[in-house]
Amino acid sequence: MKKFLALLFTLSIIMSCATDVKFNNPGFQALKENFSWQSSLTTVKIVNGNMVITALKDLETVTLTFPAPATSIVGTAPKTFKFGILDQPSASYSSEENGVLLQYATAKDIGDGEIVINDYNISTKQLSGTFRFNAKYKGTTINIPTNINFQRGNFYKIEVQ
Repeated sequence: MKKFLALLFTLSIIMSCATDVKFNNPGFQALKENFSWQSSLTTVKIVNGNMVITALKDLETVTLTFPAPATSIVGTAPKTFKFGILDQPSASYSSEENGVLLQYATAKDIGDGEIVINDYNISTKQLSGTFRFNAKYKGTTINIPTNINFQRGNFYKIEVQ
């Protein structure tokens, strides 16, 4: 009887060690300053020949702008765009803290990074890829970090509107 109770106790402990996994499909997430950052709303629009990804989380916004691919990128080599070389493509981040709007951006010779489009299907209007960037502060408020860093960013099956 003691062995049966010990076995039952052991099984109940093992069964209670389950992990709930939540998939974010579609999704947009990254490491912002080495902390997890996940958007609550992400949109992709084509504006003047550029694709504009806008990701929102509370009072924070990440915007990635790059030339819209003319054809689908499915099963082919990924398309890479570099930030900080020209004014476009570009990456930006803004947030509001204590009533102060903080804005960071890349531009020609300002900041760096890249966006890689791994999958873009024109017929299903879905976009997937990865990104990283270092953007410079654009304001004049003192005691504000001069850079913002996003690493290991990815977006998956975001619908192009």
